[in-house]
Amino acid sequence: MSYPPLLPELHPMCGKLMIELKECWKVNEYSKFRGACNEYSYELSKCLKKEKLEARAPRLQKFQERWNERKEKDKETMEALDRAGLSTIYGTASLP
Repeated sequence: MSYPPLLPELHPMCGKLMIELKECWKVNEYSKFRGACNEYSYELSKCLKKEKLEARAPRLQKFQERWNERKEKDKETMEALDRAGLSTIYGTASLP
């Protein structure tokens, strides 16, 4: 399992888990390769995923707002084209 740099100051939600995992690796110098620290590793993975989702939520909301605005603008444009007699998207309508 690969992680970002295990620096607690960069990941405030998961800092405690990072410290615990590092300590486990120090204490279990060789048995860490046989799964001695897996429970800390799994918890850290869950925490990092949750942290990423929470950090991403505002950007996703902003994107959704812009997307909806664009859809409305496109809908208005298509309605204007329909009124003008240019109803197809692909430009196959005959021009006057």
